[in-house]
Amino acid sequence: MTVELIPAVRTLRLKVNSEAYSWLNAAAIEVNQVWNYANATGDKAARPFAGPAKWLSAFDLDKLTAGASQYFDRIGWWLCVPVAIARVNTPAPDRAVGLDLGLKDTVATSDGEKLEAREFYRRIEQKIAQAQRRGHKRQAKRLHRQAARRRKDALHKFSRGIVNRYRTIRVGDVSSLKLAKTRLAKSVLDAGWGMLKAQLKYKGEYAGRCVQIVTERNTTRTCSSCGSLTGPSGLDMLAVRVWMCGECGVTHDRDINAARNILFAGRCSPSVSGNEPPSAVAEPSPTYGRYEAGNGALRMAT
Repeated sequence: MTVELIPAVRTLRLKVNSEAYSWLNAAAIEVNQVWNYANATGDKAARPFAGPAKWLSAFDLDKLTAGASQYFDRIGWWLCVPVAIARVNTPAPDRAVGLDLGLKDTVATSDGEKLEAREFYRRIEQKIAQAQRRGHKRQAKRLHRQAARRRKDALHKFSRGIVNRYRTIRVGDVSSLKLAKTRLAKSVLDAGWGMLKAQLKYKGEYAGRCVQIVTERNTTRTCSSCGSLTGPSGLDMLAVRVWMCGECGVTHDRDINAARNILFAGRCSPSVSGNEPPSAVAEPSPTYGRYEAGNGALRMAT
């Protein structure tokens, strides 16, 4: 197996400990003083009273300001540092997967796996309300950060596993912004659909995967085995999580069936970048074969 090395840029984010907040003001003052000194020194060198003008480079200014900032030896800062690295693209073991986003389960895959909705905000909503009523703003902010970090950690772990396993990833185009204007707003925002899509996109781009956003119209109603529209539909049928197809008699899990239909909706050649040559065509999955066979039988019967 050949491994391809591709030049890439990764941004490293460095965090400052909360104990160092009191030192940040002193460090900021030092930065301001050094900046003003460098500007004044460079201006004097460029427009001297006598003699030729001299343009000071960053190396010259660095020598003149050496030792001027003692606090930087003791504390850190929030830094976003771009670093050039050699990206390694390795083939993924599986070809494609469909992802259905929901509220009961945050994600359901076409292979039957699920990411349970852990309700990061809902679980501590009462604590946040109590802190706000008591006027403890810091405690309320800390609880909000705790929920956000737990949600981000769970989605990072799930998205990393998906990107490592599959070459082509297809996600439904459900809009969290539109649903956030309904009575389901808290549950939708707590699920973090937008964050998951963003993570899959940039991780998939970095790993050389094909990440697609496909339509999920009628994916819940359509039987993934025969293609007939016999599934539950409407708001009144959201409580139905398992249903049986009236045409072929196959029993489906609502979310997994939708994920399989999302997988069928975006069939295309997988992305390359170390996975397979551009001219290769994706082989149909066993489930898609049953889907085509069911459609053929229905056409012959009609």
